[in-house]
Amino acid sequence: MEGWLTPLEAPGGVKLVVVPITASTLYVIEVRQPIGEDKGLCDKGLLVYTVDASLLNGRGPIRIKPAQVTSPERVAQCGLNYSAAYDVGPGEVSRYEDSLVAVEVLETDGFNYKVRVTRK
Repeated sequence: MEGWLTPLEAPGGVKLVVVPITASTLYVIEVRQPIGEDKGLCDKGLLVYTVDASLLNGRGPIRIKPAQVTSPERVAQCGLNYSAAYDVGPGEVSRYEDSLVAVEVLETDGFNYKVRVTRK
């Protein structure tokens, strides 16, 4: 799949990509911008995470795939998932890949993101 993703808070557009892996596990890719519920974000870009419906709430059914290593100082300032955003530009990580999927940030207009998602 290749196309543009728009933040949840913005009208119109595709909001997320869901990649089923098993009957109970999937990957989700969505745009995070410092607007609406996320107005306190310190960074913007794509959020990549897995959801495992076989796990009980509180046991980690949602697992964020961070783009960068977390530092205690930034966690205190920006929250636990500040390092999660994939983006294009100097110092940014624009690709997530494991044995199941590849997610690439191809470009951005500063608000929306063009992505390529490949299931392996």
